[in-house]
Amino acid sequence: MKIGGNFAFKKIQDESINMEFNYECATVEGVGIKTSILLGVTFLTTLVMLALILNFGYLPIFMYFIAIILTTILQIIINIRPMKAKSLAIPYAISEGLVIGCLCGLLEVALPNMGLKIASIALLATLSIFLAAIFLYTKKVIRVGNRFRGFLITAGLGVIIFTLGLSLLSLIMFFVNGTNVYSMFYFSGFGVVLSIFMCILASMYVISSLSLADNLIQSGVEKTMEWYASYAITLNVIYLFIEILRLVIILVGRRNNN
Repeated sequence: MKIGGNFAFKKIQDESINMEFNYECATVEGVGIKTSILLGVTFLTTLVMLALILNFGYLPIFMYFIAIILTTILQIIINIRPMKAKSLAIPYAISEGLVIGCLCGLLEVALPNMGLKIASIALLATLSIFLAAIFLYTKKVIRVGNRFRGFLITAGLGVIIFTLGLSLLSLIMFFVNGTNVYSMFYFSGFGVVLSIFMCILASMYVISSLSLADNLIQSGVEKTMEWYASYAITLNVIYLFIEILRLVIILVGRRNNN
């Protein structure tokens, strides 16, 4: 789930409309510090999970699904009640770290001596794009307007519908004749193009979350709302990492098959 549109901003305004104006306001520095904390917690949790998997041969598949469920629940709660981000943002970062750690561990098990290299490439690419997004947004090279947000909403809904349709088709074909349509599609040329588009879309969501944080700061919201802004940025940076990881896996898979 991505964050960055007007809905989240209006939700915060609705929750804050009856608050007194004697509180400390959110700042750019505060958002930056809290975003660093959340990304750091996610990274450390990922390393711990990787250590469990690689050093002890422990592959907690059940924990992976539990972490996904927990992450989804926390996302829903925070999106509905942004003020809850102060107490739930760090648990969310931990749950995301568990998910990413399991993914990277599974990747290393499936591709020995390659999985962690692929994850490292995805991580470096994600950090590079994130820093570039911050630079371009702060220098006002990229502006987030209604057209920008409208495109994100339309593209996001389109991706969700397409993914659900492809997953359903893949499930049907698997039971009919054992064909894995999902893998066949993503490892095709069109799958590469789609994955590149998804990475671009994820990058735009990161920029949109930066705009959300900027709008919150400019509107003078309470300092505790820095956690919500940081949560939104963290969520979209992780989304970007997942999409880049998928793209690198596809490219490596195509190279090995040639």
